[in-house]
Amino acid sequence: MASESQENARAVLERILKRPLIDFKPDPRRPSPDYTDEHDEAFEMKRVTSEELLRLGDQVRSEEFYASMTLSLRWAVAIKAPTLYDKFRAMPPFPDDDEATIAAIETDGMRVVRKAEREAEHRAHFAGQTRETPRIRDLGRELEPHLFVLESAGITNTRGAEWRTPEVRRALAEVRRLTHDAICLAHEPSEHFGPGIAISLTGGYVRTGDPDTLAARVHGWLDSPLSNNLRESLWPDFTRRHGVLSFDSSEPEYQSAQDAGATFLPTLELDLPAEVDVLWCVVGGVLLRYAPATGWTAHSV
Repeated sequence: MASESQENARAVLERILKRPLIDFKPDPRRPSPDYTDEHDEAFEMKRVTSEELLRLGDQVRSEEFYASMTLSLRWAVAIKAPTLYDKFRAMPPFPDDDEATIAAIETDGMRVVRKAEREAEHRAHFAGQTRETPRIRDLGRELEPHLFVLESAGITNTRGAEWRTPEVRRALAEVRRLTHDAICLAHEPSEHFGPGIAISLTGGYVRTGDPDTLAARVHGWLDSPLSNNLRESLWPDFTRRHGVLSFDSSEPEYQSAQDAGATFLPTLELDLPAEVDVLWCVVGGVLLRYAPATGWTAHSV
């Protein structure tokens, strides 16, 4: 059954292409495209998102507040949720190897990290790997005794808190371990907001407003193992093969695209996989298209 993002992407493309996309009957022996059309073109849809953010959001909604009979303050715990900024980063412009300089340095017994190694290390960290996240279930109950220690010591902000005693040091260490170093702030309770622990999500991403930031993230996704199924699904038998990526608000430039509309137009050239002739990116109300011959085009949808 098609997901909501897949059905939305299908509707957007049908509107732009002015022709229906037809459900493709899967081949049980190999990955298959999601849709084809009257021109025998293939379309494979993928949602590009932070699964960790989606999962944390669901968990927090069911564990949003823990009412405490022990605490006298209301603690706000802001859990950092991974976004696509944390999962995919553009490759930095590492300098080319200067063989003469490298030879001179290595003569002195030192080892030089070459450009290829630095690029490989970057990919090892920012190729869509799953990020560890805190366990939200029962988090309030587990935090309660440690936050009580901090309250008793007069600490209302875990960021920059002083380790005054061994007990406070242990409490701070446990809070950081349980929350993955979340910021925890205490406030006086009110009539409607009593003592306890309120858990929320925060995202520590950088929004640039630059369309090429999104394009670089697309390039990173295509260059990662996450694109394997898309490429394998687009068989060479079809006359043209379309990869369709759907983005949500876990993409830092999502709101930039909504604000700019069709003027949100990248210029960064992509090195498309051999299996992809045309790449589409559905970013809310903006549809981007990339083909090697024409570059990027943008549509408001």
